[in-house]
This record gives sequence, C-alpha cells and structure tokens, in this order.
Amino acid sequence: MAEKRQTEEEYAEAMSSCLKDAGWDVEASADGTYSFYNQSEAAARAFSEVMTACGDKHGDRGIPSRDDAVVWYSHALDTAACLKEAGYEVTDPPSEETYVEDVLERSPDTWVPFQDVIDSAEFADTAEYQALYARCPQDGPSAALSF
Repeated sequence: MAEKRQTEEEYAEAMSSCLKDAGWDVEASADGTYSFYNQSEAAARAFSEVMTACGDKHGDRGIPSRDDAVVWYSHALDTAACLKEAGYEVTDPPSEETYVEDVLERSPDTWVPFQDVIDSAEFADTAEYQALYARCPQDGPSAALSF
C-alpha cells in the first residue's frame, strides 16, 4: 500500500505542477489528490480542459482498487454530512455498490457531494468557498473529481 500511496503523491505533484504552469492555483495533498478554489462554471470548464491536457501529458493515474473505492465512499458520506450540517443541500448518496462500480468504471456520474454544492451554491467570494472546503474536506476521488 505504501508504494501505491507514493505513486499517487507523485502523480498529484506532477499534475499540480502542470496545472500551476497553466496558471491554476492548485495544491497537492498527502492523499494523492489536488484542489483548486475557483468554482465558477467558466472556471470549471477551463479547468477540465487543462486537467485533460495535463492528464494526457502525465499519463493515467490508474484504476483504484475496490477496497480504495469503499473507503472513498465512506469519506464521501462524511463530506456529505458535513456539507448538510453547514446548511448546504446534497443529493442522496447512491448505494455503496453503485458508488464503487462508478469509481471503478470512472463514470462521470460518480457521486461527489461537494459537486452538488459547487453546482448550486452562490459563494460570495473564493474565501467563502475555501472556508467551506477547510470545514468539510474531501478525500479520495472526490477531491479530484469535483472542481
């Protein structure tokens, strides 16, 4: 497992560097994910394009194991609970099996609680979003999947 974690960290660092080179303020985390804080629709589209280009440049992260996906589901549930506690609406979670299959298939329909907030909330500024992100951090693919 330690070897895999190191690979995820290296991948996140390479992607972060590529995204920074493209002008995005991103940060790699110890869990092998990265985040950025501009949630506008235009920024999301632009970020997605840069993510694709950087992914093409640095290769595929690899498919997570079923065990990884189960842990990420638990973390997504924790994030959803935190977001609800903070007063935000979050869609109901899928079953664990549906979530795991979506992650393993890299489905664009994978449940990402923070994406619900990004899609529906109007943040006064980046600091407000950053405060919510600090209060309700993401883990696993959610941090990489939402933007």
